[in-house]
Amino acid sequence: MSYPNRTTADMTAGVLNDRIPPAASGTKTRSATRPVSKFDSTLVEKAMDLVGSFKETDAFDMQLLLTGLSGCIMELWNTAHGSSETHQEILAALERDVRAAAIDGCATSDQVDAWREALICLTQQHLGRTASQIIRRRLRECGSGALSFSE
Repeated sequence: MSYPNRTTADMTAGVLNDRIPPAASGTKTRSATRPVSKFDSTLVEKAMDLVGSFKETDAFDMQLLLTGLSGCIMELWNTAHGSSETHQEILAALERDVRAAAIDGCATSDQVDAWREALICLTQQHLGRTASQIIRRRLRECGSGALSFSE
């Protein structure tokens, strides 16, 4: 029996599109504020381009890419103030993992895939709490060094 190859992004598709249940008839409704992403889309695209460049690089280029990605992620914090706590948790986990890889001087293909999925989540306007947990677990599972495991 063959199972489809599913990514974390596929598994969180339902979480990303979670809905606030409608109020029962006859009850007062109150407006619910949903978590929103306010990250600079240009910076996220730049980070995605850097992550896409990790395919086949030598050690020197790897270190340059890790440094560039780390700097790009740090710049994202300047636009994070309007984002939800869930978006900020994903950014924090991503930052820890990229910094740990920069200290080690290398990144595995699993790590790069997890970074890509985390960046995709940051582009989503609305995220459920489960998305953050899934991304953080995925980053922890394929993280490098002690920094990626700290909470």
